[in-house]
Amino acid sequence: MTVEWYAAIVAGAGLLLWLYGSVLGSVVSVLFFSLFNGGAALILGHSTVTPVSFALIFLLAHVLLSMFTRSSHVNLGFKVNGFLAFYCIYSAAMAYLLPKIFARALSVPPLLQNGQHAFYVSNALHYTPQNITTAIYLIGTLLAAIAAGAASLDPKSRKLVVTWGIVIAWVHIGFGILGVAPGASAIIKLFRNATYAELIQTTAGGYSRISGISPEPSAYSAYAFFWFVFMTELWLRDVRPRLTGLTAAALGLMIVACTSTTGYASVAVYVLIMLGRFAIAPRSLRLVKAAPVVMIVLAGATGVLLLVNLSPHLAFVAGHALKQLTVGKADTESGQQRLYWAASAIKAVKVTWGLGIGAGSFRSSSLLLAILGSNGVIGLVAFLGHFFNILKPLRRDTYALPGDPDRAIAVAAAWTACAGLIPQLISYPTPDPSYLFGVMGGLALGWRYLRQTRPAPAARQPRALRTFSRATNPAGP
Repeated sequence: MTVEWYAAIVAGAGLLLWLYGSVLGSVVSVLFFSLFNGGAALILGHSTVTPVSFALIFLLAHVLLSMFTRSSHVNLGFKVNGFLAFYCIYSAAMAYLLPKIFARALSVPPLLQNGQHAFYVSNALHYTPQNITTAIYLIGTLLAAIAAGAASLDPKSRKLVVTWGIVIAWVHIGFGILGVAPGASAIIKLFRNATYAELIQTTAGGYSRISGISPEPSAYSAYAFFWFVFMTELWLRDVRPRLTGLTAAALGLMIVACTSTTGYASVAVYVLIMLGRFAIAPRSLRLVKAAPVVMIVLAGATGVLLLVNLSPHLAFVAGHALKQLTVGKADTESGQQRLYWAASAIKAVKVTWGLGIGAGSFRSSSLLLAILGSNGVIGLVAFLGHFFNILKPLRRDTYALPGDPDRAIAVAAAWTACAGLIPQLISYPTPDPSYLFGVMGGLALGWRYLRQTRPAPAARQPRALRTFSRATNPAGP
């Protein structure tokens, strides 16, 4: 085992939060350390313990310690995450049982890919250490969600999460710019110390792709997209609109600069979702919010036209690269590999009569296919139950843009947890929805539950009636 410098930072922060902080502070630390997805706190052979996974251990200990003085907040965390608890515990149990029940019933691509050209390799289904590893990650996601639900009781939680969300977003932007800056490779290597294989970082035209300290550009863009959704939803609801709007615009530019197919597709799907929301609740789209978006789109279109006229060669190279990253993706080796992984998930469902072959048994190309192939129909229904419990699609405030800040932040977090999964629905190898989904979903559920159970404020009396009351009862308040 190798202990890296991240471990000292995470451990120091965790101990300080135990002594002087709160569970909310530990939850925010998990969000912050999720930035370093290309780093390693511990290296165990060929396995890497990321800083966020190490931080989760201190969060769990903090929650357990807090139960001695206050257990109601933990009860809330369990109450609002019932579907996720069933999904993660069921998945962890099936990760041990299903690969043994259906051993050698079919051949599947292994989750752990050894070698750059081993994508088409398939092995007979059998129990491996990856089953246990994936089960641990699933339980970690559940614990993160429970802790976040518990932290939602803290009256400072909404303001603190918004503030740190802005900070995390700008740090991520800074890492992206630093990654392509001349002479910054040593700094990037310091932060990107994990054992993950790094993919080619240049486009067909020879331009450097942005990956920051993430293992690859798609991972960078997926993380940027998660916070892009959060900042956009907050901006639409007038929560610190200047900062959140500027941050959303900067993250959007970084996603475009990443030249990641997953990033482009995620933004396109999110735009379609927003158009559907505005069709359901047209009054929620105010002119003051629609005008900047239209102006940005028109400015982008104008920039493209100027590029074509002023530099036809550069426009041709950019268009060729864009074609390879979008409509031509299916004809590339990467596109064929993803289709192969998707077909493996479908085969796993058919062979096992809808039960699946266990989390960690194979590599997929989409979160939903990974869930279906690993945990079968039961796992998929449980996960969708948690998804819709967060989103609450039949609630009116899910689509409206409320003026109340508390409700606005809660609904923004719900949309972030759900829409933030779009990159994983497009390209993701395992059935674990990630700590980010667990934390943001837990916060959204806790905030919306508290809002729902809080007594309604007393109706304000008309002015004439208040005047009459003071006149007839001068001694009253």
